Amino acid sequence: AEWRSVPLERMRSSCGICMSDYIIKKLAERSDVTTVVTFEYNKTAYRLTIPAGADYSALLADEDYFYGYFYFAQLVGATIEEV
Repeated sequence: AEWRSVPLERMRSSCGICMSDYIIKKLAERSDVTTVVTFEYNKTAYRLTIPAGADYSALLADEDYFYGYFYFAQLVGATIEEV
């Protein structure tokens, strides 16, 4: 198997439980990076892992401006786990 290093970006969200169009555009600019977001929802801590290579094109093409983390994860193939 061939292994390659994928850059990793970490982000702590303290300002809500959603992704804005602005953040999604920034993620799309660096889709070669795996991004990990930690957030709290209903007093439970979660880790959202967005894999490198995630496809944001459908999100950028629609008219919505915000996506909840759980829905966002479904749309881009990200995983969410309790921490």
